[in-house]
Amino acid sequence: MKTYLEILELSSKLPKYFCPFNCITVANSYTQRPLSRMTPHPAQFLAGKCIIVAGGSFAALSFILALDQLWNPSLDRPKVIIYEKNERETCLENDPYTLNINGASRNDGLVAIQQLGVLDTVLKHTSLNGGDIRVWGNDWKWLSSMNPAKYGNLPAATIRISRKELKRILLEKAEMKQAVFKWGWACMRAERTGDGTMRVIVSNDGGKTTSFEQCDLLVAAYGANSKSRACF
Repeated sequence: MKTYLEILELSSKLPKYFCPFNCITVANSYTQRPLSRMTPHPAQFLAGKCIIVAGGSFAALSFILALDQLWNPSLDRPKVIIYEKNERETCLENDPYTLNINGASRNDGLVAIQQLGVLDTVLKHTSLNGGDIRVWGNDWKWLSSMNPAKYGNLPAATIRISRKELKRILLEKAEMKQAVFKWGWACMRAERTGDGTMRVIVSNDGGKTTSFEQCDLLVAAYGANSKSRACF
């Protein structure tokens, strides 16, 4: 599901960031809705608060970078903690496949990469593609083709990059921000409390060590079948 990170907007004048990699769900004691339905809050209720992100892949990394870009420097930054069940290098090595990322419209992934400030770095590790899509019959006879135009000032309508390389680029930039990564820790479940916060149960070593963490906002970025999302 295509999701806009509207919760990160500090005013109606700021741009909306589109996360093409995953569907992110947020939860606190007052609401639990996809980010596409969230509306900006003038006072920015996240100032000085604690955010826990469950998962350390594309959706989580995009969230961290978008939050950093959209944050008003005059406000106290929230504390962001990312829990990823895999170790850092394992998280990267587990993604050997290649992605086609389109840039033919404003809602495509290549536009999001540009908005997140990593386009120039990404282009050093990609092959550009004109976006030509060809349809062949059973006898390998050419039937038709489509060649979408690139959007705006993008370098191409499509690029190809390995998931591992794209994740590495996003991760290295996210690690430069004011966020704490907890590698080897998984968010097992979460529950609302009566004081307006979330209680998150995290564990490592296959569940041998378990602890309870408190936060004001939980971002479930594990995927559609994550245990964190299943709690709500």
